[in-house]
Amino acid sequence: FQPVASWNFSDVDPFFEEVKYFVDENYAASLVCELLGQYADVYVVGEVPRNILLGKVPKEIELYTKLDGEIVQSILEGIQGAEVRKTSSGFNLRLKEGTVDVLLSNNKIFTLDNIGVNLMTGEVDDRSGSIRDIQEGILRHIDDKDFRNNPSGMLHALKAFSDHQLS
Repeated sequence: FQPVASWNFSDVDPFFEEVKYFVDENYAASLVCELLGQYADVYVVGEVPRNILLGKVPKEIELYTKLDGEIVQSILEGIQGAEVRKTSSGFNLRLKEGTVDVLLSNNKIFTLDNIGVNLMTGEVDDRSGSIRDIQEGILRHIDDKDFRNNPSGMLHALKAFSDHQLS
């Protein structure tokens, strides 16, 4: 993996291909993208795009969709052999071939985690300046109110400083 400083962001193709590779390597994530993508946009968010930009290997895959939770649950429960668990932010799907989290809201605390990649269109959603912040090594919260009202936010910040050597 190449660290973010060596990427040319005028051309996001290498970044997109790396994100796509990690989803394709996880059968559960690939299947969920395909099934949900028939009804709405599905974005890879959180750890996969962040770690690729930081030159690290992602371990977990999070997908985000604007589909209604009941529809998502119905689709996930229709997958043979699936263990579906409701979480505070959506659903967790486990298959023997992989695990994936499906988020119904993308309420990330820091810009570092707030980048989305649409595998169907190739669109990179970076409305909060995540790529710039990662390039500059900055940890920035997205919303003052959300950050102040989230007691775990400070712990998340300390972990992010430690894990990613940010300022």
